[in-house]
Amino acid sequence: MNAEAEGFRPVYEKILLAWYLHRASWDGQKFRLSLDDCLDWLLTRADRDSLAFLQYQFLGGRSEAFMRFLQSRLAPGQEETALRAALWERQGAPARARLAVALEQGKYPPGNRWWEETGA
Repeated sequence: MNAEAEGFRPVYEKILLAWYLHRASWDGQKFRLSLDDCLDWLLTRADRDSLAFLQYQFLGGRSEAFMRFLQSRLAPGQEETALRAALWERQGAPARARLAVALEQGKYPPGNRWWEETGA
């Protein structure tokens, strides 16, 4: 199945971006935001009804292995920092307002805020 032809890529990108945002909320002891919180920031109803999201749900999407699959599918050989920045640029707009609130609430410890490096 060709992910591009099936329209998987935009949903894959949002899932992976949500995972990056979730991981950034780690404070050394626990995650301050759930992956579901971050997915809610990015996914539309249509995204949640897509085959790509169904694949995420049934293939253990929260696993590191699934996220590595997405990384390899979206940007084979690309460094994670560059991929994160590209995803933030393409798919991050819906998350910006909620991210600002999460920052005010202390959900992201300093040093984990990779999006600040992108100029966002």
